[in-house]
Amino acid sequence: MRTFLCIVTLFTALVVNGKQVKAPEASMHWLSIIDNGDYAESWQLADKIFQSQLTIGKWQVALNNARAPLGDVKSRVALGEKAFTSLPGVEDGEYVVLQFKTDFEFKKDAIETLTLTKTDGQWRAIGYFIK
Repeated sequence: MRTFLCIVTLFTALVVNGKQVKAPEASMHWLSIIDNGDYAESWQLADKIFQSQLTIGKWQVALNNARAPLGDVKSRVALGEKAFTSLPGVEDGEYVVLQFKTDFEFKKDAIETLTLTKTDGQWRAIGYFIK
């Protein structure tokens, strides 16, 4: 799981050709699924790239280990988003990296980073990281 999170971090640190775009509604929908504890559903709605990195079971365990100690989400504010046509380690395509300042019950000022790709006309998650 650490390798996967490192890959996501690299996505946000090494992206090229960035520009501003409107945040897809899919990001808030996907995060709300996680907020509700529906980790299996979040995996099922993620892109094939994401699913190929870890099994649904490993995703559920990793996400539970990361999110449970934080408690419930108290607030989430979008910090920014950038669109990209290329990211390291994946084919060229449509990508957006979104960041949120999130206050959890037991952790204030966390930064959530969500990376989405557009596949078959739908935005799907390929990476999620909490700092």
